[in-house]
Amino acid sequence: HEGTRYAELADTGATSHLATLRSAVRDHRRVRLRYRAGAATASSVRDLSPHSLAFAEQLWYLVTTGDDGELRFFRLDRVEGVDLLDDVFEPNEGIAERARAAGRAFASDAVERMTVRYSPRIARWVAEREGKELDADGGLTLEHTVADEAWAIRHVLQYGADAEILAPQELRDAIVGKLASV
Repeated sequence: HEGTRYAELADTGATSHLATLRSAVRDHRRVRLRYRAGAATASSVRDLSPHSLAFAEQLWYLVTTGDDGELRFFRLDRVEGVDLLDDVFEPNEGIAERARAAGRAFASDAVERMTVRYSPRIARWVAEREGKELDADGGLTLEHTVADEAWAIRHVLQYGADAEILAPQELRDAIVGKLASV
């Protein structure tokens, strides 16, 4: 993704972190990452094995495993610091391939799916991002993998009245519960 350009409002230092992480991936060196998750008020420090970098959904992601061996994705715009460690790791091409096959910064063995209907008002942008064709009425109906119910609810609520979960009923009920609590 050389030459990819984007604009952002905050100076996150992602360019310098990207260079360090590219080096770590190439040389199979572990890194110490200072990272602030989306809802976090403080950063955390993690020692990780960086298997690859991915550019997905207009953002850079680090594809890693931690000491537990689980696949993780970290948004570079949330990285506050990165240090190369002396430790090396054995690269796992299967992990990098799994991330590439997902086609986005999300990979899960979950089988639960949700069907979402996007109104014609926003469907064009969702279809473009997802590489899908619009329905005849200009709307869009998509199936998404759901590994995390909280993500599913946030995903639909971000579009307000322009997105509706059609199935499963349990997620529709969860949306109603969330709205009632507001």
